[in-house]
Amino acid sequence: MPYCLSHSKICDVAHKYKFYGHYEIGAKVYGNTIKGLQDGPNIVEFLDGDVIEFRYCHGCISGMLFGKRIVGNEGTITVIDKKNGLICNIEVTNEKKNGVINYMRYDFRESTNGKEEK
Repeated sequence: MPYCLSHSKICDVAHKYKFYGHYEIGAKVYGNTIKGLQDGPNIVEFLDGDVIEFRYCHGCISGMLFGKRIVGNEGTITVIDKKNGLICNIEVTNEKKNGVINYMRYDFRESTNGKEEK
């Protein structure tokens, strides 16, 4: 499957930070579910020289043909601070029984007839 490559750069008016990155964007269909991919680094550079890099996890939409439509994320969100030697990996899952974030129902949305349920 061909992927789309996208580049972005955002600077604030006061030039205190720059936010930029490049991504490979794609999706795969698994029956009633679509998994989206935005693979590539997001980089935030601050005026004081600090640089933070992060990568998104995969997006997931189930219920495309039948059942409740559930939009969520799954995989690993990685945040890297090379200057301070810090790496943070946040595991995200759509399974309600796993993960603190899911238990609190913050990482997925369900809808019926276009109305969002929490």
